[in-house]
Formats: sequence, structure tokens, C-alpha cells
Amino acid sequence: MNEKAQHPNEIPDISSSDDEARILALLEEMLETGKSPEQVSGGDQNLERVLRKRLRRARDVEAQMEAMFPTPDAGADSTRRALLERRRTDERLPQIPGYEVQSVIGTGGMGVVYRARHIKLDRWVAIKMVLLGAYASREELESLLREAQDVATLRHPNIVQVYDVAEHEGFPYYAMEFLEGGDLAQKLEGKPRAAREAAELIRVLAFAVHAAHLGGIVHRDLKPGNVLLSSDATPKIGDFSLASRLESDTTIRTNARQCGTPSYMAPEQAAGKVNAIQPAVDIYSLGAVLYELLTGRPPFTAESSAETRRQVIDEEPVPPSRLNSRVPHDLQTICLKCLQKDPTRRYGSAADLGDDLERFIHGEPIHARPVGVGERTFKWCRRHPALTLAIVVSVVASIGAVSGVMRLNRVEHSRHLEEVVRRERARTSIETALPLLSEFVQRKQWSDADGVLRTAQVRLDDARSSELKVRLARAREQLEVAEELDRIRQSFPEPDEAGYTYEPASDAYARVFQRIGIGNDTGVETAAKRVRESPLREELLMALDYAAFTDKHNVDASKLRRHLAVARTAAPSSWQDRFRDPATWGDVAGLKRLASDASNAEPPPPSHQMVMVGSLISSLDHNQTAIEILREAHLREPADFWVNLELGLVLARQNRSAEAIQYIRAAVALKPTHYVVWTAMGRAQLANGNAEAAIVSLRKAISLRPEYPTSWQILIVTLAASERWDEALATERDAVTAIPTITMPKGTVAVLHLCRARSSASKREWRIAAESYAKAIDGDYSDNGHVWFEYAAVRILAGDAPGYREVCTSILERFEKDNLRRFLVARASTLVRGSDQELARAAELAMPELDLHAHTYWSLTQRGALLCRQKKHREAITVLEQSLRSNSRPKDCIITWGWLSRAHLSLGEEDASREWLGKVTKWLDQSKTKPEEIHLHNWLEALTLRRELDATLARYHE
Repeated sequence: MNEKAQHPNEIPDISSSDDEARILALLEEMLETGKSPEQVSGGDQNLERVLRKRLRRARDVEAQMEAMFPTPDAGADSTRRALLERRRTDERLPQIPGYEVQSVIGTGGMGVVYRARHIKLDRWVAIKMVLLGAYASREELESLLREAQDVATLRHPNIVQVYDVAEHEGFPYYAMEFLEGGDLAQKLEGKPRAAREAAELIRVLAFAVHAAHLGGIVHRDLKPGNVLLSSDATPKIGDFSLASRLESDTTIRTNARQCGTPSYMAPEQAAGKVNAIQPAVDIYSLGAVLYELLTGRPPFTAESSAETRRQVIDEEPVPPSRLNSRVPHDLQTICLKCLQKDPTRRYGSAADLGDDLERFIHGEPIHARPVGVGERTFKWCRRHPALTLAIVVSVVASIGAVSGVMRLNRVEHSRHLEEVVRRERARTSIETALPLLSEFVQRKQWSDADGVLRTAQVRLDDARSSELKVRLARAREQLEVAEELDRIRQSFPEPDEAGYTYEPASDAYARVFQRIGIGNDTGVETAAKRVRESPLREELLMALDYAAFTDKHNVDASKLRRHLAVARTAAPSSWQDRFRDPATWGDVAGLKRLASDASNAEPPPPSHQMVMVGSLISSLDHNQTAIEILREAHLREPADFWVNLELGLVLARQNRSAEAIQYIRAAVALKPTHYVVWTAMGRAQLANGNAEAAIVSLRKAISLRPEYPTSWQILIVTLAASERWDEALATERDAVTAIPTITMPKGTVAVLHLCRARSSASKREWRIAAESYAKAIDGDYSDNGHVWFEYAAVRILAGDAPGYREVCTSILERFEKDNLRRFLVARASTLVRGSDQELARAAELAMPELDLHAHTYWSLTQRGALLCRQKKHREAITVLEQSLRSNSRPKDCIITWGWLSRAHLSLGEEDASREWLGKVTKWLDQSKTKPEEIHLHNWLEALTLRRELDATLARYHE
């Protein structure tokens, strides 16, 4: 057998787990630091070659991040990358053959999910378009589609059905069963579930996973976000985008440096081992989901994916009962068996897991056995060598003492031994809990921290240690302070009658600062010393910055100066001193210099400060500079909620709504229950011309916080813009019910007057409509030609000829001052024939615009109307017939028919007139209210013409 000799320094793509781990570590270093393969390979050319290859194949990770957290265009010259970026940011919906795509229902790292209707089958589906397909080669794309087709063959009531797998414009897509209940991650919201509920859910999922395994498919990314819920809460496993066949090493994805979600992936997945394509990885993930159901958090989670993977590989999970004392022993045993590091020690199949859960639910003995005392002790000792030594010394000493006592009194010896063991166990438990508690506080995992603290508190009596009692009390105090500071930051600004206020946040900060001894009655130096020496130093510095920010909004200069002075004294540095100088906060030039120097500051300023710099500059009307600063902050912290939200808001203020939506969408993904971000999304979507999406977003905001008036106000405006006038009026009534003291802004009041006017007009309630139009024009619509035209028509239809003349006189007098659209002024003036002077003036105003659009149907129709009123009826007929040839749609032609009837009647051609009038009447009599397909202007004009023609024809036969 002639084998090719391998160079001693050559590292193949995958040769051993050690080589693979080294390659992955270097690859991660390149991606996170921007270093080149040459810089990290240490001169090893073979290693450099492998790293180059891996780096090219890892670029889809960048695409995943960009799909969720968009970044500025870096001028990429790749056609495929440009195609991907356009698809991701394009607000237009794709035109997929055989489907009618209705809306975007979600975005994620690998693509966009659309709600669509299958045209032939007339059923709703969810279409997931895999944007990363743009980076796949043709062979990879074919493999991806082939594997997806295999998944589509799976049939199980708890697996999302895949109906179709195809490709559109280079992007693979799946048409799947559409589920309305959201996903399990949204339902959990970090809260533990009842034991039986958790067991039943995982039991159902386990049998579904077993069905996939029998079909030869390993999911490899089971997590709460991939468990979808039907309208009746039936769970179904979805998103097989990382799945793999058992006999294949290809996957339904583009190549990436890791497969799966770190908090839920098995240790062999996290380590990149070749045996990671086995059913055991899904069993581990089911255990991780069960763990989260029981405790409110996954078994391992850290600030970075690399640290999470390290924990998954090296550390043992904290038993669920330590975080939630109500977890039954048997269910904990089942959960921890799934989470064994060694795949062979997990359940043999997902069905075995399901069977054991069934036994638990029915109160029968389970087959899983808890980890033995010896094994558990060995694992604990390996992780905590220092504590192990202390316990050994204590136990040995105790044994020696007890041995002496035994010679005197065996009963006393036994009692003393039990007490020593119980005390040492309790002390060890608390010693272990304290650093874990600090870790949870740092990560803001409050429910986890509360669980650990409660468990430690229970063991305090057994520990009999005054020192541990003091330390535990101090830890509780720190937890309460940190949690309250985070709650304050998450809650401001608070809604009030005027929109929002920072007063409650300012008061809340004052109470916390007073509690920990850094309040207003404490000197700046003393307060700064306490901040500097506190275990919550960073949290307190951030809180002082935010407190000053609320003071800025509340225009409280003395509090602002004090808060910045305490922070500046506690953590002095050149950049921080300038940032915390109150004078800088009102100085655009100073803020710009601060932003420019941030990249060279040591230590680098935290992201919240850069967000504040951008916000302050934006408040001083320098939005473009603010955008540049916030983009820089986003490059450093792409997953920061406030960076994404503030950048989206500033872009929206610059009327760059399409860009704004991308960042606000990322903020929504990070904090889906934050009412302000949903309101911002609705406002941006409305500005971008997508009123339907805006309505959905704004209603979501209201459901989260009905006391926030801004959401109601924007929803009313959005409904009005969508011609859903009655809904807008009903929304106002709902707003008053939710906020009895609400005061609508002048602009919203004018919108409501206009809604009442148009709603009444569409129901032919002319006098009520006229009154509301008058109020709308007195409000914010005095310069709106559309509203003036409707007001004129309604005056005629209300039988108020003098009122119509007043309207015409007003718009002819004020069109120039108020910049009214001249075409609409002329159109209103020809609804009823006026004086020759008025007609000449109307024609003079209209002709420049009509000439500019000479061949459009509306221009020709209005020209024909002017000719009719000027008694040039034969010319009018010629022009109006030309209009009909350019547009034959009845909803547009109805006024053309009316003017043709008017022209023929004026020429004495009664039969022709009645024929055209009959077409008008047929359309108008379809409904007592305005038909949806007819524009309000055309409907009103057609009604005024019909009234005039009916009256004229009636006089002919008197």
C-alpha cells in the first residue's frame, strides 16, 4: 500500500482532535483580533495554508452576524456578498413562484422567515430563505438542498412539516408548516416551569427526536428557540438547518467553525470532534432544554461563546435543585444523565429518555441512577483543589479527635462525627455558592442568583459560621443593589401623559445611592472612595453616568454635576475626566473630540458611554456625527441593545428609515419585551412606507405597556394613513380607557378630526363630515390640498352651496401662501361651475401641472372637466375619450364617465348622457358607503357630478 508521506509540520484539515482544537483556537484569534494567517501561524507555511482555507470558509459567520446585527457597508467587492446584503436589507418581499409572500415574521443569523400563502393549495406556510446560501458553492448548495429534502421526508406530529425545498435567485428556501404560537424561548422568558410540565414537554420532544433519528437525521441544534408552538401550544421541532444524516458528514448549512448553540451543544460538539454527528448530541441538548425548563437558565452560559464552550467541555453542571429547590430528585437524575460528558453514559436513545420521563410522570421508578457519591466527589475535588485540601485537613483532624473520644464514649463520638460532616458540607456548599453568585450578578442573571442565594441561606444554620453569615448578608445586599440598578436602567424613560419622563429613574437612583452611602448627604471624596472599594464598582460607575443622563433630561444641573464628580473622582483617567466634565455634555466640539479620542483611551470606554456621547450629540442636532459615533460603538458591541436602539433612532431622525429598521430589529431581537423599541420599530416602518408592519409593531408595544401614550398616538396616525379611519377612532377610545388622563398632541387631534371627516363622508353623513373637515383644516391641515378638495366636495353634497363657494374662495386666495397643490385647487373649483373669472383662474393654476403629465388619464380627465365648465363640450368629449383609452379601470374611469355625461347633456345628446350616467350610477350604487377600491376623491367627485346630472335631467322633463 503506497501511502503518501506526511510532512512533519503539515497540519491537515482534520487529523486529530488536538490539531483541530489548535486550528479552531487560531481561527478564533484571527476573527476576533483581525490578525492575518501569517501573523498567527508562527512562520509555519503549511499551517498558514490551512488557516487561509479555514478563514475563507468561516466568512459565513460574518454573514450570520450581519444578518442579525447589520454593519455599515465596508465596500465589499464580492457580487455574492452584495447580493446577500441587498436581500437582507430589502424591505420588498420576494416574488417566489407558486407563493404569495405576505410579510416578514422573523429574522435570524441564517436568513429571513416570511409568512406566505401557497397559491394552489390555498394554505398558509412559513418560508425560510437561507441567506447564507449566497456563500455556498454550487456543490455545497446542491448538498444543502439534498439534505433539506431528506428532512422534508420526516413525518411526525411534533416535527414542523417541510412542504417544499427549492431555490430562488440563488437562495435556498424551505416552505414549512406555519405555526402561530411563537417559540418556546419566548414563552420561557427565563422563568422555571413546573416539574411535571417540563417533563411532559421534553417527553413529547424526545419521541419526536427519536423519529428523526430513525429517519437518519440528527438535529444538532435543539434549543428553546427551535421548538415552535401551534395555536393550541402543541410543541413542534423546527429549523433543521444544521441537521446531518447519520451516514453523512455533510450538513444543511454552509461551513462554519462551530455547529449549534454553545449553551445547548454537547461537549463533543463544542470540542469539534468527528463523533459529534450522533444521536447522543441531541439527547444532551434535550437535557439542556429540560435544565432550562427546571431552573430558568441553560446549564452553561457565559459572556462569550468561547467561554461557554469551555464550560461545556470542562465543567460539571450545577444540579438543578441547587437553583430551584422544588426540582424532584428523580427528574434531576434524568436531566443530569442527559448532560453526561461521556456520550456513552447518556440515554441509549431519545426513546429511552422519553420512556424514563413517562415513568416519572406516572410516579413509577425511573431507570436512570444518580451519579454515585465517589464519582461526584472525585469530580468536585478535581474542580476545587484548595477547598478539597481544607476539607481533608478538617476531616482528618476531626477523625483524630473522634478516635480519642471513641475510646471514652462511642455514642458521643458518633454524634460529633455527624455534626462535623454536616458542618463541613454546609460550609463547602456556601463557599461554592458565593463565587457562583458573583458570576450571576456580573451577568445580570437575577433569577439564577436568587436561586443560588436561597439555597446557600438554607445551609447557613448547619454551617455555624459567623464569617459566612456576614459574607452571605453582604452578598445579598450586593445582589439587591445590582438588580435594582439594572431594573432602573431597563425601565427609563417611564411613560407619562406627555409621552415619557426621566423623573422616576432619577428618584430611584437617589434611593439606591442613599442606601449604599453615596447619596447627596455624603461628601464627594467619601462617596468616591466607597464606589472605588465596592465589589460593584463597575455597576456603580455606570449607574452614576446614567443618573447624570437622567439629570440632563430633567434639567437638574446640580445633581448632574454631583453624580459626574463622584464618578470622576472614583475612576480618574484622561478620557473619563473629559467625559464626566459637565461642560462637555453641552459642547458639540468637545463631544466630537471625545468620540475621536475614544479608540486610543486606556482603558477603552464602555459602550454605554459611547451611546451617551452619540445621544448627546444627536440632541444638539448633529445627527450625522452621532451616526458615525454610534456606528463605531456598534462595531465594538454589535450585540448591545442600547447601541442598536440609539443608532436606529438617530437614523430614523435623519429620515433613513430603511437603515434604521435593521438596527431597531436587532434591538427587538435582544429585548423582545421592551415597549420603547417596538414603538420605534413602528415609527420607522411607517416612515419607510410599510404601514401594515408598523401597525403590528405598535400594537405589540401597546400590549407590553398600555400606559405609554406615544405608541397609541403613532398607531392612530398609522391607521389613518392606511385609510382605516374607524379603527383609528376606536383606537383613540381604547387609549382613553387605558390612560384616562391622556392628552393627544395637536397633530394627533387634527388626524382624528380628519378620520371622523373621512369616516363620515364614506358613510354619506355629509353635514357631520363637513364639521370635522373644518376642524381638521383649523388644525394641522390648512396647507393640505387633498383635505381642501374633500371639504369642497362634502360642502356640495351637504347641500351647502354658499359653503362650497367659501371654500373655493379660500383656496384660491391662500394656495400660494400655504403651498397648496395647484391641480387640486383647480379640481375643487370645477366641481360646480363658478364665474368665468374663477374658471379662468383655476385653469391658469392647473395647466402647468396638466401639461407636465399631458398623457396621463387624470390629466386628460381634469383638462376635459375644465373644458366642460368653459362650455367647450365637443373639445371636452375628445379629450375625455382619449383619457378612457389611456386607462380603462372603472375605479379610475368613473369620473371620466361623469364628465362625458355632463358634456353630452350640455350638447343636448340625452341618450349618450344617460348611457354614461348609467355606468356611473351602477358603480356608485354597489354600496351605501364608499367601495374600498375607489379612491375617496374620485368617489366624492362622481357623487357631485351624479347629483348635478340627476337634477338637470329631472328639469328636462318637468
